[in-house]
Amino acid sequence: MEKNLTIKVPASSANIGPGFDCLALALDIWNTITVSSGDNTVSINGYGKEFLPKNQSNLIFKSFHRIFQETGQSPLVSILSVKTIYQLEKD
Repeated sequence: MEKNLTIKVPASSANIGPGFDCLALALDIWNTITVSSGDNTVSINGYGKEFLPKNQSNLIFKSFHRIFQETGQSPLVSILSVKTIYQLEKD
């Protein structure tokens, strides 16, 4: 039986105007990460698909493997599909 895990991460805008770190805005924009069993591949669609790593050096891929390593479980992460809508880090 194939196991899949999908995580949706919402976008936000912090530091709005004179609110500094006190005001933020939640947006209805999401990055979607899907993890399933397979052959250790990384697929990226959307923002960053030209330059984000599509192999096991991908930070999201490494993070999932680390979780399983730390908990003593067999890694579920084999196929990582990332659909990015917004930039993942500040310039």
